[in-house]
Amino acid sequence: MSTGIKFLHKESLFTFIENKYDDLKNDMGWDLLFCRYENMLSPQYPVAFFGINPGGGPCDTNAISVESECAYYSEPWKGCEEGEAPLQQQMRALYTMIGDELGVSYKRLMDGSLMTNYIPARSRNWHSLKEKAEWLEHARQIWDERVKQVHCKLYIAISRIVFDELDSHLTKQGVTVHQPPVDSQI
Repeated sequence: MSTGIKFLHKESLFTFIENKYDDLKNDMGWDLLFCRYENMLSPQYPVAFFGINPGGGPCDTNAISVESECAYYSEPWKGCEEGEAPLQQQMRALYTMIGDELGVSYKRLMDGSLMTNYIPARSRNWHSLKEKAEWLEHARQIWDERVKQVHCKLYIAISRIVFDELDSHLTKQGVTVHQPPVDSQI
């Protein structure tokens, strides 16, 4: 069953997210990708990282993508120098390990992979996100379409919620997912 989302068209996906954002009267902004939009369609590396939703303070630029370098290493976050926020340091370490296996730098790997949040709506943290159920259903439509059309060999989920969501999408496509050893509620 197709959702009718034309995520191959950046403007169509922007409108799909913006309409939900307006309907749910969120007020902190939204971001979907922390990489170039082309990585949504044809990443250079078959690696996909999914956070749960953008955190921190309000942002007044609703954006589908970051068309320069990946935001996980190139932007100042939470009052830290560019790329030095704790999550950015952890991502750099993870992507350095993966990049070492592939023979590429963490920057090249991050710039050539899908780097996203499952839910685009921003909130201070997951627990303060309003209308979680509606946002999850909205995100399922986006990621069902993406998983049907673009395949990755490695999916990384930052939370149990996102892991379970990705497991559902991938299972629908006939992929077997290995359960993580830790049972976390976020």
